[in-house]
Amino acid sequence: MKPIRTLFLAAALSGCVAQPTIDPKDVVAPKTAVLIDIPKMHNAATVGINVPWAPGPKWFHFSERADYYFLAGSPQGPSLPNYDQQIGAQTQAQMFNTPKPMPMGQMVGGAFAGAVVGAMIQSSADETFKKSQGFHAEILKLYPQYDLRGDFMNALVSALKSHGVEVTLALEGGSVAPRLRWPASEAAKDGANVLSSVAADSFPAVDADLLVQVSPLAFYNAPGPLNAYRRNVSVGVALYNGRTKQFLGRQNVWFASTGGSSEYSTYDGLVADLPAAAPALRLALLSLVPDVASIIAGKQVAKR
Repeated sequence: MKPIRTLFLAAALSGCVAQPTIDPKDVVAPKTAVLIDIPKMHNAATVGINVPWAPGPKWFHFSERADYYFLAGSPQGPSLPNYDQQIGAQTQAQMFNTPKPMPMGQMVGGAFAGAVVGAMIQSSADETFKKSQGFHAEILKLYPQYDLRGDFMNALVSALKSHGVEVTLALEGGSVAPRLRWPASEAAKDGANVLSSVAADSFPAVDADLLVQVSPLAFYNAPGPLNAYRRNVSVGVALYNGRTKQFLGRQNVWFASTGGSSEYSTYDGLVADLPAAAPALRLALLSLVPDVASIIAGKQVAKR
């Protein structure tokens, strides 16, 4: 449990890599924007380390790794880690790296115990993984009109209008998982970090100050089989000059989950509390709308 939690925190809190930000000076009081629509969102519950807002050159948002969280195409989805092998390897490493020599009998016993524990955890993880494939259906069974995509996009359009930005929703984006529409690169230590290498003429320019792309992700996630499920919610934002196709930048906005009433030690406990857990996931996503709208409108937002 400790190694899994440590890895999760290291990825989420890695301060050695700065979060990408959109400079408000590059977004000068936009009056019009074309907002690319997204497919309906997949209500998911997953196990495994997953930090979509982690900084770094490879963006989780707008990549194939995020496809599972949208109902478009046939995304593969996250695979179940082999905890049996991981725990066995950790047990061996701990035995051989101990500062005091360990008797052979104790070593054999420790290896056997590690194998048994690993097998038990793997079996439980396998069962949970199979159950979790039905999480989307479980929510719709309780809330047939549950639609995170609709709620988020409607709230974002309304928030942008309150900033004085007239929005046109480009519905063609609703049939495919989000991908950056035009070329995109950013400065990096070793030259340029290419985020999108699509041809510049892949899509025509738009008659608007901005072309806006968003990638909202909202799901329940447990870093490992012994960790609790918490809300994992973030939005990737990418901005272009609508008329020149110039890439203006990208930024992540995410929900800081504090656990509490929306933390579940087991998948069955999460499903049992869906009357509270499903609305809590929706509220977490909608709580990010003000910051997303401010970024698009060229306003400064508090650093995370």
